[in-house]
Amino acid sequence: MSGDLTQKVSAGITLTLCVAALAYYSKSIAAWQRGHFFESTIQECAIKWTNSKIVTSEYERRDGRKLRVPEKLPPAVHVDPIYPDPILKLRPDYFVLPILQNGPNNQLVGFREVIFLAIKLNRTVVVPLFIKHHTDNGTIPLVSPVHRLQVEDLCTFVSCITIENFRKACGYVLHGMFNTRGLKSNYGAVVAKTNGMKPIEPVLPLIPPGDMKPGTARHYRGSEITKLFSSEARCVIFPRPLTNLHPLSRNRDMKEFKTKRNFIESIDDLASASEYHLAITIKHHTRSPRYISDMAKEFAKDIMNDKPYISIHWRYQPNEFLQRCKFNPDGNAVKSKICANAMDITPMDIATAIEERILSISGLPIKTIYFATPSSERRVLSDVASYLYEKHGYFTYSSLDLIAFMTEKFAPCRHLQDHFNDILSTTEMEICTFSSVFLGSLRSTWSDVVHSARHTTDTTATSTGSDGDIFTLSMNAMKRRNGDLIDTR
Repeated sequence: MSGDLTQKVSAGITLTLCVAALAYYSKSIAAWQRGHFFESTIQECAIKWTNSKIVTSEYERRDGRKLRVPEKLPPAVHVDPIYPDPILKLRPDYFVLPILQNGPNNQLVGFREVIFLAIKLNRTVVVPLFIKHHTDNGTIPLVSPVHRLQVEDLCTFVSCITIENFRKACGYVLHGMFNTRGLKSNYGAVVAKTNGMKPIEPVLPLIPPGDMKPGTARHYRGSEITKLFSSEARCVIFPRPLTNLHPLSRNRDMKEFKTKRNFIESIDDLASASEYHLAITIKHHTRSPRYISDMAKEFAKDIMNDKPYISIHWRYQPNEFLQRCKFNPDGNAVKSKICANAMDITPMDIATAIEERILSISGLPIKTIYFATPSSERRVLSDVASYLYEKHGYFTYSSLDLIAFMTEKFAPCRHLQDHFNDILSTTEMEICTFSSVFLGSLRSTWSDVVHSARHTTDTTATSTGSDGDIFTLSMNAMKRRNGDLIDTR
């Protein structure tokens, strides 16, 4: 396996073999899936990933299957929540359906915002459709919620229903749309049709009413939700949620919470809880699926020998992330810093940053590194890993090792065929979540979600006080190399 290559690398030998093996990860993954997985289907899948209350076909809509509106609309009916006795029982006849957008982690962040709003408005949450990343060349564009979050954890905390039951409870009619973005007037009708429903009017009523400039978003605070969005419309959609809700906490609040661990555990807790505690509790109940967490733990145990490790997320690839620098590179201070420095950072600067952070941690003998990075940055990984091994004997692992592990352990599992890249990325996030120290990427929702998970996960292995930002650390190493002033922000 590639992990063996990493561990056996010696002075004068780099990890370019791992770069050559990248074809195994990117160009040839479809062929590999067809070959290895189909040969293994006679075995029994050992992973317990299903949830009997979620119908996969309802969410994945294979072969472009569209939901149809009944010719004669049946009356609305009462439906029970997915789990009958959640901690927060919300009104069973008022609903909000999120229409998610962008990449997987932006979808998760947006969904969390809608859950927050639903609790404030006392509306049952509809578990939404989840979309794969635009670079994912898997077999189907949609992925069941059971591969994105532990549905049982969410829906035993707050009242939830499925999309199919939402249609039935609403009599197949949408009644309104939260007015949070400047969208085309037919947006609501298109969403209704996609979900096998009809809009109550040709232009779906907006809550609150009023036009918004195309391309703009409404931002609000938690305290403003009731005034803005209270409505008698029963079946409402929330279009493209993402950063509409103002941030509710700072990093120091997270650190304080890590010590106190005061999640909301009853309706009485909710009455006295701050908005910050509500947001943190929602994050706790929308963690990654348990089968993926278990996979990450097994990888750390079997492949990384269950030793303390530092994880890195580096995502500043020129062909994707840094393309954003062409558009308003000075849009804000963080983006400006990235665009001005990213192309000048060398693998040696990254390696120096990792080295300095490991050596600064007392009482934790870290000799193992997990490096999460897009496939286009494998050559950077190769040079970083070679330097750290030759100087300190540090072992570096990456998704190449994880792919090999998943192939060997979980080949008989059909859902891995269909959603391999999606599950791979989430598993890497869990590996980073359980690491002793995590160095994430600035302006990356992937890293942001990992940081929040590390503060809301029950584990004693993490040392979040030593977490940091690999970009700023690497940039400072570069500036010291050039004799420049370092960034102390």
